[in-house]
Formats: sequence, C-alpha cells, structure tokens
Amino acid sequence: MSSFLAGLIDLVFPPRCLVCGKKSEETFCPDCQEKIKKISPPFCVSCGKKAEGVIVMPSLCGQCRVRPPCFSSARAIGGYEGTLREAIHKFKYQGKKRLAIDLGKLMVEYLRKEKEDFPQTPIKEHQFPPYQEIDCLVPVPLHPSRLRERGFNQSELLAEVIRKDLGIPLLNDTLLRIKATQSQTKLSREERIKNVKGAFAIIDADSFSNKTILLIDDMFTTGETINECAKALKEAKVKKIAVLTLART
Repeated sequence: MSSFLAGLIDLVFPPRCLVCGKKSEETFCPDCQEKIKKISPPFCVSCGKKAEGVIVMPSLCGQCRVRPPCFSSARAIGGYEGTLREAIHKFKYQGKKRLAIDLGKLMVEYLRKEKEDFPQTPIKEHQFPPYQEIDCLVPVPLHPSRLRERGFNQSELLAEVIRKDLGIPLLNDTLLRIKATQSQTKLSREERIKNVKGAFAIIDADSFSNKTILLIDDMFTTGETINECAKALKEAKVKKIAVLTLART
C-alpha cells in the first residue's frame, strides 16, 4: 500500500532536482553535478588551496608556510560557485535536508577515488589518508543555540551519509562548540581568528587518542573554524587530522 501511495505521489508530484527544478530521481541531478568546478592538483598540500601559476612539485601555499594549520591536510570537492554553491545554500539555509544524501555521496566518491586520482604528496606529514586508514569521522559541531535555530547540523548529516556508505565510525558528541560565535561570513581573517578562538572543547579525549580523524564540514573559507576544531582535537593526542569539505572559496 505504501509503495502504491509513493507511486501515486510521484505521478502527481514527480521528483525534481532541488537545484535546477528538472525532473530527476536525485535531489541534486547529474546535470547539475556535472557543472561543479572540481578542485584538482596542483593545490597546497596542507590547506588544499588551488595553486596559481605553473607548479611542478607539490608544495605549501604562503599562508601555510607562515602559519601552519593544526590539521595535516584539507581537501574540497569543488569551488564555492555555480550549482554547488546553490545546492549548499538550499541545503544549509533553506532546510532542504534531502540534499544531504547526494551531497554526501559526492564526498564518498571523493574518498573512494582520492588515492588513485590524486597521487600522494612526497611531503609525508601532509598526505591525505585513504579512507581505509581513517578511524573516525567528526562533523564540525554547531553551538546549541544555532542548532535550535537551524534544526539540524549540516556537517553531521553529511558525515552520516559517509558513515553509512564507507562504514567509518562517526563521533558526533565528543567535539563540542562551547562558544556562540557570530557568523564568519563578513569578517576579516583577523576577526575570524578572534571570533572562533576557544570555541571548541573535547569530552572523552580517550576516544580520539592515537586515531586518524577526518573532520567533515560543508565549507572551507579561510579555514579558521576548522583549524580551531583541529587545535582542540590535537590536545586529545590524535594521530592525524584530515579535513574534507564540499566546497571552498
């Protein structure tokens, strides 16, 4: 009976892509996904920022040389533009939670192909770990007040898709956001650093000890929020901290 009703609903209201509005079984259709401007090498082996000019050997960007981040390597699926930007915006700010499935699958696909498609850097400390070596997923947490306002943590929904597909354990109650920070969107780098300083704390540090962690978030802008998360995790004596986001500016 339920399958009959579902079929009837699809007949009256056919499924559509939540980004372009075309008929599609996916919430983020293949045509829209095809338009994503993927980030490919060469990029900074630490923060993942796209390198400018002709780069022969893997290297660090100027920012990571001057101020090394607390994580070892960060990667993003694509640039924050076009259909990816629109999908993230609808997912995060318009409550289109169903997009988490297809957006999360983009991250799963990246993790499955990363080792094969992106040769590992000779700079050992900045090697992005293959998913088989990742011990647990940690979504960047929201402050309770922001969680109540939005109704969900977009990073946790993405991490849950990865957990189900790749079987990597998810720890979502051990890294906490203890400071209600303001939005980072319109802040300068210096203001961002100050805004998130001391914003995160660890409970049950033993659960992270000597483990390779993959931090999950939707966006990498300047990386200050993620770096502050990594700083808190380092105090728990983790083995390695990698980062994967959907997009970066």
